[in-house]
Amino acid sequence: MKQSRKYKEFYFIGALLSFLLLKLVLTVFLACLKEDPLPICFQSQTAVAAESAGHERTEKNSAESSLEKKVQESQKDAVTNAVVERKFFELELERRRIQREREQLLILQTDIEEKLIELSKLQEKIKEIVDKKSEAHERKIKHLIKVYTSMAPKKAAGLIEQLDINIIVELFSKMKGDSVGKILSYVQPKKAAVISARLLKK
Repeated sequence: MKQSRKYKEFYFIGALLSFLLLKLVLTVFLACLKEDPLPICFQSQTAVAAESAGHERTEKNSAESSLEKKVQESQKDAVTNAVVERKFFELELERRRIQREREQLLILQTDIEEKLIELSKLQEKIKEIVDKKSEAHERKIKHLIKVYTSMAPKKAAGLIEQLDINIIVELFSKMKGDSVGKILSYVQPKKAAVISARLLKK
């Protein structure tokens, strides 16, 4: 009798505790419903931990992805910089080569200009020499013309026949026609014919 009474008391106390616990749970549940449609109070610790781990993994993946992107960008920048530096180096070499060629061309141009000046001076000297020789030759021809025209035609013809045909033609081309006719009449017929033919061409 005493034992059944004890069981009844325990049962009553247990039912009372269950009721209080149920009431507490319902109160908390209703309080959470008012604050949040998906109250965190009903999420299990495993779900919270999983979500937290998911956030950490996402952040870690994001950080790794960001780091990987930075590494890739850094590598691309390094490659781009290397290409740019190589191009700059090649352009610098080309610029120096062109500069050297330009300097060589300027030296060559200066040499050519100096040579042209020297050549021009030489041409002037040659012209002076030729002019002097030409003047001297002209003086000699004039002198010979005076000599032969002052001589007797027969004597003049004998001396003229001894001269080079070119000089004879030049002399006769600058002498008066009647003097030439008189002298030519005493020159051997064959030579006179040759001289006459050359005078016609002059």
